[in-house]
Amino acid sequence: MTIFYSNRLLSGSSSTANIFIKITSLASILAVMMVLFQGCEEDPSKIGGGILPDNDFTTLNATDTIGVNLYTMYTDTIRSTQPTISYIGQLQDPVFGTTTTSFVSQLWLFNDWPGDGILGIDSVMFYLNITGVTGEAGDVGGAVNIYEIDRVMGEDSVYYTNTTPPVKELISTVLLRPIEKDTLLRINMGMSPGDVFLRDTSMLFLSSDSADFRTLIKGVWIEYLPASENHMFEVDVSSGQTGFEVHYTDAAANHSTYPFGINSKTVKYNRYIHDFSTADPGMEISHINDMVKDSLSYIQSFQGVFTRIEIPGLEALREMMPLGINKASLVLPAFTDDMFFPEENIIGLQVLARFNNSDGLKEIVPDYLLSNEFFDGRYYGIDREFRINLVNFIQKYLEGEIPEPVVELFLPVSAKRNLVLWSENEDKPVRLELVFTTL
Repeated sequence: MTIFYSNRLLSGSSSTANIFIKITSLASILAVMMVLFQGCEEDPSKIGGGILPDNDFTTLNATDTIGVNLYTMYTDTIRSTQPTISYIGQLQDPVFGTTTTSFVSQLWLFNDWPGDGILGIDSVMFYLNITGVTGEAGDVGGAVNIYEIDRVMGEDSVYYTNTTPPVKELISTVLLRPIEKDTLLRINMGMSPGDVFLRDTSMLFLSSDSADFRTLIKGVWIEYLPASENHMFEVDVSSGQTGFEVHYTDAAANHSTYPFGINSKTVKYNRYIHDFSTADPGMEISHINDMVKDSLSYIQSFQGVFTRIEIPGLEALREMMPLGINKASLVLPAFTDDMFFPEENIIGLQVLARFNNSDGLKEIVPDYLLSNEFFDGRYYGIDREFRINLVNFIQKYLEGEIPEPVVELFLPVSAKRNLVLWSENEDKPVRLELVFTTL
């Protein structure tokens, strides 16, 4: 339905101007009063219409019939930059298949090597600050593999969620008990990892203008192989509580410790690997990257599949410029069921939106950068739909600052649940509620 509202004032005139009547009787008085009343009954919307020229007025337009097309897409080259939280483990989903997560990070020195010599390694402690647990561990926990990588990590380097680091060696495999809640793990790795960390103590310093420790031990890759196919840890990688501590005996026979941490200063990235082929037969996503419109569209956690939204009808509005966008609300009906996608899983979930700029790089839509609350992207249970405000995105597209009327919907890194949207449903249509002013 398309509705047009206009505040254009129609021309009108007063019938009381320049009336010169000689009133000689009561009948004449009544006649004049009738004329005056008729003049005062002019439509209020027309009052003053002849004072200003037509081009000083604007037209307000509203529509919800602009076509919106949804497609399920996937790319494994999503940038991962300096996460504060990382994930290790695996999740299995009957629709989305298997998601495997791990992370790669530099190590940080809290102080230079004290130079007191080493008589021997006593032990190496591994600290893993687990801040969240998803899934069930089962009767047996699993194993954590810790690899030393063989490539220097740089602050100016670009890392993607599918970047596989070159491995120098496996430092250690740590067996875990079943873990079902947040905890700071402290695990004895034995003595042998100490030979890796302390193999050249002359390099145990940090420098901004010369080769230092980070060129000796370039970083670690940490992965968790759960015994259960559905178990994942959320790990703090910013506070410094995750890391290693070497216990050794120095040349004076004193027992000492030397820490290596993972904190906000270390270069790091998260790895997310998705295998859609492991979805249950008959439940897998039918169309990914083939630009085929299906009845459902999918958005996956951990940078998996996302929904591409095309709004081709906005191209016609470009021809009508200048326009001012007053409201642009994208309404997305959510698909829920009682078994795999219960409504309780999406309550509190926020959908985010990005676009490709003129350089081909992905940017968050300007509405979110303006205000998280204004952008919205949240679920409304009464109508069973998500709402996203795209006023600034559409305005910038119309003005030529954004190349295409296309956005990509994805979930924040913190999301553990997946989302399914109706894309072709007559009872619950996807729609863009648009109000704009013709200037």
